[in-house]
Amino acid sequence: MLLGLQKKTLSPLGVWYWYIYAYDPSQEKDLSDWRSTKIKFENGRKANENNARRFVIALTEEIGDRIGKTANPFKKITVSEVATEWIELVRKLTAENEKLKGAKKRPIHEVYGGKKGKT
Repeated sequence: MLLGLQKKTLSPLGVWYWYIYAYDPSQEKDLSDWRSTKIKFENGRKANENNARRFVIALTEEIGDRIGKTANPFKKITVSEVATEWIELVRKLTAENEKLKGAKKRPIHEVYGGKKGKT
């Protein structure tokens, strides 16, 4: 993962933006992205540049751990999203087990909290 900090002009004064180069080899996908620091450029004022640099370093430490582990390292995952994914997974596995039980076959997915060996 590489990191770049640049001034991009979106207004007369401009704003510091950062560009993170991120490639996930497991997905063979370029996840690079531009993001705003929302810190004013103000003709290259050194204090603002340093604030932008600190902002980017903090974000990079947060995002760096997620590259290669999630589909989108820039997206923060909420508890609600995890719960929804879990419910969808349980429903899918339950449907597969019920289909197998209907065909007089053993279920193939373990039921968490259920009793082993029971059909």
